[in-house]
Amino acid sequence: MKNLLQEMLYCEFLLKCETSNCREFFECDEVATEPLEDWSARAVVLAEECGWTIGHTGLVKCPKCAANECVTKQA
Repeated sequence: MKNLLQEMLYCEFLLKCETSNCREFFECDEVATEPLEDWSARAVVLAEECGWTIGHTGLVKCPKCAANECVTKQA
């Protein structure tokens, strides 16, 4: 698999921001189809284009929380 985001999509079909008190999630508009590895590869591209990422602590971050993490890290 390409990365942790793709592995999460492969296993759970969606991403949930793992920042405490954040309820954001990413769900691909494309219905998950077989083979799931191909679908998750396409879905992760869309998620990354929307700003979803893995933070420096290894947690899934939505675009808003990822931006806040960068600001906090720079300060």
